[in-house]
Amino acid sequence: MPSSDLFNELGKTLTSNESVYVLSALRQDPLVWRTLGQSELLSAAVERIGDQAHLWSPARLALLVLGDPRSVDALRAEPMALLGPGLQELALQAYQNLQRGAKAPSTLREAALLALTLRERRRLTGTWVGMLAEIMPKAGQSDALWRTPLAILYGLIPDPEEMLRSLLSKNAPRVAFLWAMHAQLSQPVSDAEHTQVFVRVLHGLPTAHQLILLRSLSLHGREPLAAALADHLLVNHPAFAALRSQASTDGFDPAALSNRALALQQMGAFYQLAGDSSQALSLFDAAHTTLEQWFAVFSFKG
Repeated sequence: MPSSDLFNELGKTLTSNESVYVLSALRQDPLVWRTLGQSELLSAAVERIGDQAHLWSPARLALLVLGDPRSVDALRAEPMALLGPGLQELALQAYQNLQRGAKAPSTLREAALLALTLRERRRLTGTWVGMLAEIMPKAGQSDALWRTPLAILYGLIPDPEEMLRSLLSKNAPRVAFLWAMHAQLSQPVSDAEHTQVFVRVLHGLPTAHQLILLRSLSLHGREPLAAALADHLLVNHPAFAALRSQASTDGFDPAALSNRALALQQMGAFYQLAGDSSQALSLFDAAHTTLEQWFAVFSFKG
């Protein structure tokens, strides 16, 4: 079924604002978008989901593909419900096939079953600790391996934001940031809600981690969202407090000068992403001046 039919169907049931962010979410994941091009799934989705914009999600569509009559609310509630022996066995087989074939899922059904393996892991362990290490692509494996499953998983668990934070752990590779970004942007919510979720997920994480996600958003065509998020994060950002305290440090302390230069450069990057080029340039100039002081200290000591 051509995409124009999907536009028409959503236009009949959703408001214009809802249609914008629902379509944006559906187009985020190529596998979800391609699967919705099948007339059978689109007809079922229109019938079962209708005008409930928040349910045009990878998780709800995955349940339709699997033929599972349960709602996403039932599956993400605490205590987490059992999958049932039939579905659990299918999910295990999908995971074993992935381990042998090392290929990203080619159907939404495969991706859904893989998502259920991670949901089952969370049900049994009660935590996301260690998950990233278990799903990291090995040599020769595609970075897209867990992209769609994680987008589906988001809507089937009680703590999706904690799941996203687990992907952004210490020493997390860039693909983990891309997975977290993709999972959130695949959810049918407004940019304002995306921003609030990212603010909570990034709270307390290292500044470098925050910048990786901000730059990823910008590089993937979500500059307005990156700007809004950067603007929110700048408010009372702890790096500013660090800069203020360093202003009174000994000008001959190389470590203090190095830390100050890095903080200035990072804050400049935040302002640049937020769209304030003037403030960004001022901070970059201050970072450059601080680095010159750092070099002068070493030259003096030499």
